[in-house]
Amino acid sequence: AAVKDIAPQLAALERAYASSGDFIAGSTLSYADLFLAPILAYLGAFPEGANLLSDAPHIRRAQGVMSQRASFKATQPQHG
Repeated sequence: AAVKDIAPQLAALERAYASSGDFIAGSTLSYADLFLAPILAYLGAFPEGANLLSDAPHIRRAQGVMSQRASFKATQPQHG
């Protein structure tokens, strides 16, 4: 039910990442990136969220950068 509410939020994030690059608020890592990374990771774990993210190449690019950070890898939840 939340998909309709998430889509416009992702659109805003997509525009922000399109203009700023790999980080949400400029050329360097910020608290905003650290806050968004786990939210986007959990969103992508659900079929509906993965579908929404499939239309967001700039978010996926930025999430790829974040997912390579040692801190991100060390705090990934164990699935299964």
